[in-house]
Amino acid sequence: MEKKTHIDCEEYLAIDVFKGFCNVKKTTVMADEEGCDDFTQVKKCRFCKHYNETEEHLGTCMNEAVTYPDLLAKTCDSFNWLDR
Repeated sequence: MEKKTHIDCEEYLAIDVFKGFCNVKKTTVMADEEGCDDFTQVKKCRFCKHYNETEEHLGTCMNEAVTYPDLLAKTCDSFNWLDR
């Protein structure tokens, strides 16, 4: 499994491309730093078993719709976590 970073946490609120705000710790954090013990993985296409990478930074959902790996999938009815 890949490293858990702040940008992949449910509690991360982006400020800009490089940093954000941790809603749990109430502090500014760097997006690519390792997440803390309160890490809750956010639903993104790349964490779904229906996502297939076709090239770098691009893939398909269910081999039909073109999608980005970091697209939020919070409201996707078909989202299903990869085996974690």
